[in-house]
Amino acid sequence: ELTHFVGFTRNISNRKEIENERECMVAALAHDLLGPVIGEDCVLSQMLAGRMGALNDEVCKALKLLSQTNKDILETVSNVLEMYRCRPGAELLFQEHLDLNMALPDWVDAFRRLSNQRENLFQVHISERLPALRASRQGLRRLLNNLLDNSVKAAIGVDSIHITAWSSHETITIEVTDTGF
Repeated sequence: ELTHFVGFTRNISNRKEIENERECMVAALAHDLLGPVIGEDCVLSQMLAGRMGALNDEVCKALKLLSQTNKDILETVSNVLEMYRCRPGAELLFQEHLDLNMALPDWVDAFRRLSNQRENLFQVHISERLPALRASRQGLRRLLNNLLDNSVKAAIGVDSIHITAWSSHETITIEVTDTGF
């Protein structure tokens, strides 16, 4: 015989409405952000393939740098969009096999060219062959760009900025130092 009854009701329509709005926002972001960047990437590919006329070496280098930056933007937008789709606690950064021996000098050179800094300002020192690692290429590159940008902006009379990388046991250290005041 049932003598007591406790019932709970909960209106989940508000939560469903918020979820629908979030899905609409993600779709709008995907269209508004990815569309133009993908279009730029197609045009850059056509230019680099020579389908829009001959290019000199300097222009080719600049277009290759723009193309790589475009790919980085595509990856950033994709990561932002993925964050909206992820479950709580899910890993948000894409980790991949990364060789810092090759990536570090390339990232520093790309930063130098984009920031219009002189050729010999950045000195990269890799003390030994660094082991490969699994990490977010984009996250590490963003971190390095921020450190280099801070060194360029904050240091007055900078003679050089040193980027030093070494490994010890299971740790890889990347250090950015400058000779400014």
